[in-house]
Amino acid sequence: AFSSTERHCCYGFQSRHDHMISNSPTHHPSFFKRRRTRIRTTPLLSSSNTNNDNICEADSSDEATTTNQQLDDNNNNTTTTATTITSGLLLDSCLIPNPTCQVRRMSSTDLAYIGDVVYELFVRSKFVWPSRRTKDLQTAVVSLVRAEFQAELLAKIRSSRTGFVLTSTENGILSRGRNAVGGSKNNRRSDPAAYQDATALEALIGYLYIDNRARCAELLEFIQPHLSSSSDEQQPS
Repeated sequence: AFSSTERHCCYGFQSRHDHMISNSPTHHPSFFKRRRTRIRTTPLLSSSNTNNDNICEADSSDEATTTNQQLDDNNNNTTTTATTITSGLLLDSCLIPNPTCQVRRMSSTDLAYIGDVVYELFVRSKFVWPSRRTKDLQTAVVSLVRAEFQAELLAKIRSSRTGFVLTSTENGILSRGRNAVGGSKNNRRSDPAAYQDATALEALIGYLYIDNRARCAELLEFIQPHLSSSSDEQQPS
């Protein structure tokens, strides 16, 4: 049993407690309404964020896949290029004389022997495509590897206006090649001078092919347009 004072104190405490509860924000009905609203809307926001995350992840995945494909393509191209270069170097090593070869000590006829093959392969490579009858192909090639045409090429190379600028060493190779067949008793050609010029050109090509491949390519590039113009002139009208 409590005295009246104790009951009053307890009642007052209970009243204050009830007042505090009734005035508490969480006890107010609007709190539960807001709480329910927040609970109801949170999954929607979460779902939207999840979808956005999934879209971002998908975009990132597509970008990563595209980047990987580009890297693979670049690697494949690099590998192909490296393989081509390696194969080209290997082919070059198979088509040049022994590394111990001293080109400046080779005779002019030996240089012309190599130059003749290089020049004819160059001409054949330019006319083998588009495909044509073997007879027509042979006719076109023979007309461009004959001594008279090679002599014309040498004259154009030496031309002061449109010629291929020769070094003193290259001029010396031409002189040696021309003199190598000057007094040959077996030379039965109708135009010995043309044969001498053709041999000189072949000796120069052979020398550059062995000694300086880049310079040899420059010489053949200079010759190429003259091959095309000569071939066009020989086409039937």
